[in-house]
Amino acid sequence: MDVPILIKNSSSNLKSIVGSGIKDSQVAKETDAGWPLGLAQRKSGELIVADYLFCIIWEIDTSGNLRRIAGTGMPGYSGDGGKAINAELDGPHDLVIDHDGNVLFSDLNNQVYRKIDVKSGIITTFAGSGEIGRKGDGKLAIDSQMDCYCGLAISPDGDIYISSEWANNIRKIDKHSG
Repeated sequence: MDVPILIKNSSSNLKSIVGSGIKDSQVAKETDAGWPLGLAQRKSGELIVADYLFCIIWEIDTSGNLRRIAGTGMPGYSGDGGKAINAELDGPHDLVIDHDGNVLFSDLNNQVYRKIDVKSGIITTFAGSGEIGRKGDGKLAIDSQMDCYCGLAISPDGDIYISSEWANNIRKIDKHSG
């Protein structure tokens, strides 16, 4: 991550002397890639990228322009119920686009899965309590523990499947009951 270094000058103003920070609204091929660990494509052609290093979900439009759609660039866990671009993520990993165009992704270091509503831009957690572990089968996904769960897929009927690297299993989240 290109982090700016700031100094205080004699007029009490801050001034960047090194680095320019995360570049948003730029031509994608002219920006740093971070660690792009998840990739999906909307029906309209835009690419959605989970950037593990920068803790951001990016959209690359069909003209090749980069736009941040989730994450502040600072690792953390915040923002549920608010705009996704104001939320803190920590290690976004795999992602998928559901039948309605919403972006679902694993927020790996927070031990949760989150969703960005395509119409409102609101982010919510839909699976994972934030606790590391393997408990919760047969219960609501939001109350279940996660243990390096990263992969996900959506069935034609809308059920969500998540996979664990460490638990060596695949879990199903029922579309109707959660």
